[in-house]
Amino acid sequence: MNEPEAVEDRLLAHVDSILDGASYRKRDREDLAEELYGHLWERWQDAISSGLDEETAADDAIRSFGAPDRLGREVTLAYHSRLYASTIGVLVPTVTAPKDKPRGYWIIYLVLFTSMYATGMAQGLVLMTWTPVRAGIGLPGAVMAWVASSLVLSAYTRRQHWALDFARLEAALLLLWAGFLLLTDAQIRPVFVGSAGGMGLAVITMSQPLRLRPLSSWRDLRLRALSSWMNERPVPRRLLVGLAAMLILGPALPLAALGVADPTQIGPADLHVSLLVACARNDSGDVASVDVTASFVFDRTDMWPNGLEPDLTGRGPTDEIALTIEGAQPAGVPMAALRMTRVPSGRDATNGSPLTIDDAGEPDGGALWDLPGSMRFQAGHSYEVTWNYAVDTPASGLRDLSRVIFGYDHLERFYLQATAGCGQAAIGQTVPRLYVAGP
Repeated sequence: MNEPEAVEDRLLAHVDSILDGASYRKRDREDLAEELYGHLWERWQDAISSGLDEETAADDAIRSFGAPDRLGREVTLAYHSRLYASTIGVLVPTVTAPKDKPRGYWIIYLVLFTSMYATGMAQGLVLMTWTPVRAGIGLPGAVMAWVASSLVLSAYTRRQHWALDFARLEAALLLLWAGFLLLTDAQIRPVFVGSAGGMGLAVITMSQPLRLRPLSSWRDLRLRALSSWMNERPVPRRLLVGLAAMLILGPALPLAALGVADPTQIGPADLHVSLLVACARNDSGDVASVDVTASFVFDRTDMWPNGLEPDLTGRGPTDEIALTIEGAQPAGVPMAALRMTRVPSGRDATNGSPLTIDDAGEPDGGALWDLPGSMRFQAGHSYEVTWNYAVDTPASGLRDLSRVIFGYDHLERFYLQATAGCGQAAIGQTVPRLYVAGP
């Protein structure tokens, strides 16, 4: 036996000792042995190139490669991991000179990378604006989809052929999800920004097998060269099924979360609205001025009503209040105009602190105002808002008010409305299918 053959036998023996201490499917032993031997042989050649003789280089390669018992445990962990859909290729990357990659490799890599990170970022931004339970349902789906996509990208960078084929499924699911959301829900349309990478991935990866033009004739892609250049890696079917399930559940869970009633958010039964109208009359008994007092109390308040990010920054939708006053005139008498004599003033009647109101009112008896601090309302506190109106022409004979309407819109989710006349009080009632109140 000549010296090179003896050295190769030593390398093979070291590989056998590693695999003897590992757990794997016996039919995969030849593939594992070939890959381990390739890495060990590479180290041997590197040692020879540094000036060592073949025997000394073999000793150096075996020593640097690692002890058989340790490597056997690592092979077992890598082989049986359900997170890495490959054999030992993830643990020990395939030794490949960077310059021998076909040009098409980098194009598809860029699309995969962009798709994964853009979609992950878009999903993250959307989940930051969701209420806690919905975000809790959607987050695992987003994580699963991102992990599955990242594993495909990881396998692709290690030139594992299955990743090139699996990318087609990833692209198809991403496009189906984006299209469905576009038709059904506007709340997560920012996710479409991250779908651009998936669209490009679908065109590039499907162009060759479907023989689409012009990409099938674009020589720079060289998909056939790329396919032959990448190594074939056997992947257990159950791992492929698991990855496919992660890609499917990833989009499905955030979508399903939109149909969940979040118990951390309040409903109409948790808000109590009341209205009190007082009218002052002149000597003729006509209405001269009107004082309106609206109050509201929350039994409980929302937890992160606009999601984590708006709650921390103070941005997002706020509550709104609306007021309309309608006069009642005798027949044939022109309508008397009501004008606001004092901008609405609000306060927390429980502790006397002022209530911030954005002045968006009109002096004609109907207006809509924002409550910018509504996210900071406290349960059990009574909040009051008061208005004062006067008749422009007292002599016009405004005998009464037909009605005063006060409405409270909570984050565009539900709307309570109370109606009263002069000297009356009223309790707010839910108005179905009305979310944004106006005068």
